[in-house]
Amino acid sequence: MKFKFCHIVCILSWVTTLSCLSFSASGQEDVQLRSLFGDYSTRGLQEEIFVHCDKDLYLTGELCWFKLYCVDAVLHRPLGMSKLAYWELLDRADKPVAQLKIGLRDGFGNGSYLLPGSLSSGTYKIRCYTNWMKNFDAGFYFEKEITVINPHQFYDKDTLKKERACSLRCYPEGGNLVNGVSSTVAFKICGTDGRGVNGYGYVVDELGDTVQTIRSLRMGIGRVVFTPQRGRSYKATVFLSNGENAVAELPKADSGGFVMHLSDSGGGRLKITVESGGEPVAQGLVYLFVHTRGSVKIVQGNMLQNNRASFIIDKSRLGDGISHITIFDAGRRPVCERLFFKYPSGQLKVGVLSNKEAYSSREKIDVTVNTMSDSGATPANLSMAVYKIDTLQAVDNMNIENYLWLSADLPEAIESPAYYFDPSNQARDSAVDDLMLTQGWRRFSWADILGGRKPVFSFLPEYTGHIITGKFFDSATKTAVRNRGVFVSSPGVHPTFGAASSDSNGMLRFDMGGFYTDGQLFVRAERPEDSLFSIEIRSPFSATYSQKRLPLFSFAVRDSVALAEYQKDIIVQWEYLGARLGKFSLPAVDTTSFFGKPDVSYLLDDYVRFTTMEEVLREYVAQTSVRNRGGLFEVSVWDKRRDHTLLEPAPLVLLDGVPTDINRVIGYDPLKVKRLDIVTEAFYHGNLAFGGILNFVTYNGDLPGFDLDPHTIVMDYGGLEAQRVFYSPAYGVREEVESRLPDFRRLLYWQPTIMTDKRGATAETFYSSDSPGRYVIVVQGVSSNGKVGYAVKEFTVQR
Repeated sequence: MKFKFCHIVCILSWVTTLSCLSFSASGQEDVQLRSLFGDYSTRGLQEEIFVHCDKDLYLTGELCWFKLYCVDAVLHRPLGMSKLAYWELLDRADKPVAQLKIGLRDGFGNGSYLLPGSLSSGTYKIRCYTNWMKNFDAGFYFEKEITVINPHQFYDKDTLKKERACSLRCYPEGGNLVNGVSSTVAFKICGTDGRGVNGYGYVVDELGDTVQTIRSLRMGIGRVVFTPQRGRSYKATVFLSNGENAVAELPKADSGGFVMHLSDSGGGRLKITVESGGEPVAQGLVYLFVHTRGSVKIVQGNMLQNNRASFIIDKSRLGDGISHITIFDAGRRPVCERLFFKYPSGQLKVGVLSNKEAYSSREKIDVTVNTMSDSGATPANLSMAVYKIDTLQAVDNMNIENYLWLSADLPEAIESPAYYFDPSNQARDSAVDDLMLTQGWRRFSWADILGGRKPVFSFLPEYTGHIITGKFFDSATKTAVRNRGVFVSSPGVHPTFGAASSDSNGMLRFDMGGFYTDGQLFVRAERPEDSLFSIEIRSPFSATYSQKRLPLFSFAVRDSVALAEYQKDIIVQWEYLGARLGKFSLPAVDTTSFFGKPDVSYLLDDYVRFTTMEEVLREYVAQTSVRNRGGLFEVSVWDKRRDHTLLEPAPLVLLDGVPTDINRVIGYDPLKVKRLDIVTEAFYHGNLAFGGILNFVTYNGDLPGFDLDPHTIVMDYGGLEAQRVFYSPAYGVREEVESRLPDFRRLLYWQPTIMTDKRGATAETFYSSDSPGRYVIVVQGVSSNGKVGYAVKEFTVQR
């Protein structure tokens, strides 16, 4: 079973303290262990991200709108630790199609991405994570499948691939098969598209004798019970309705070891039975350890009697969502584990009411949203999407409720997660338990845990904003260069700047804060002689990927008539509304320079315009001293704190926020410089010190005609994404309603920042378009105390 770090650190704490703890064979909890375990698990704070996309099927040329919810993985409360998240669109080979940096505030962020016409038709994966989440298994990043259709390329190259018709995987409950011990084995049948397919078949031994018949129940998942015998090997064969089949070898059964089985004993209780193989054991303890997302729930010991022991536990003692149930033998070795899912209670109830059930084109639509919990009206942070549903686009199957409570804690993709949360589904309890049995059990690797090795975090949480990392090294020997200063900057109206000194491993870290840029990064060594070394700026995007595979794409199942209508709507929308669809809002950035308010600021247009920058500095900039030594200029800044004293070392010289040499500025055309800002005291940035700052600013902040130092590295490096403004027309007067300007919007409304008040209520207003059909309102979100909720409301638009 793959563990999140918070799970592993808790178990590490337990294993390393077992020698000083006493267990009760009567099945009572160990209070001391609960305390130690709980204290240790809090050190493993972990984030989870949910991304609400406006829908899950797009045509090229459409905008994908999304909102990010970053929450505490245990309590689901909005978490403001990270100030940005990384959003990626990946193809089936996990190759990034797009990579964005999205700013987060108090755990929330939003953005958009225009799907380019160069994309092939196919299935793609949106994934999202923070820098801190990169310390853990990529299987726990947020991932969501979307479909993209390029009307000019109906068939993706994936459709030409030939893959095995179906595959079969088997999962013994608890992880083991033991000779002579009855065992439950779950199985899953997958088709070529990665989806579960139903079938039937047999478990047979090596002689071909049938041991048990099997049949999947839903989405290719089922279970079978049988007792393996010594000296036998087993395999399962399943058949599909189209005559194809799949074969899988069952894990080899051991002569010793343990098997576990979980069953519902009624009265809100679970029974966990543990049975060992081999010769009967007269005595011996086994231990039951249960935690929910790293929070200890139950720790009990019990005696084996005739190789069997049972535990009865109340479901009320388990946390909501997925719990890990682990069995340890008398030697405190983990021998079995399985998952159990408990449906959450007391969650956010989201109510959505529209003023009508059917509307005409261009009619005002009023929607009221209410949020409640068991304690009454509950304010919440929500997002809303209103879009057309038809044979191409259905209601998105993933929502914040089924993701955070189910998918987020499992390393494998969950097909149709909404199925398990449908309250009208009478089979959902058994279905979700079958699902728990098929979630990637693997034999434990406890070397690190038992060895007491402490985890090492390679990635820091971005508390204050974006962190750029890199390495300073000798390009000839590839060895690290220590204690060298490096500058990074990005020019513009609001330039950004960072400085760092390489550590003992040559590593560089630049804290950039709210980092908005036009996409270029300037990198320069502080000392000119250091330009002979190499500086590598590393990508902030994760280089590790989950094992979740996307299904093949086939256009054959699509409705060509509906597609033609869809394409027409998109073309018309861009033709007539394109200028409004592409608008960006100005980012709410701090316009104060990284060095704060300058001590002196000169507007050069207020003075005589000299022809050289040397004259400017000598004639009226009283805070500087300029010297010419053999044709090379040196400049110093007078210390405002001490009369007649020049600051040391040399000042930091900037042009439009880009560090440069004073001699290059002296040779620059002063008519292109609008302003000179001066800091007249020592300035420290990290462990770098400067004798003041001279910041030259041009009229447009774009270094016009400036000859950069040839050793300056200029590279593509995007900053935080600016936010588009969603266009929602208002037909408030008759002339607008009767306008001949076409309106074929399929996404009627997108609002990522809805806040219900203390009464748990809010109202939204938008207008229908000229595209008739069925529409759906999707609202979802989270309260400040971690209650999540989701609601859907349908209506129609008539001609």
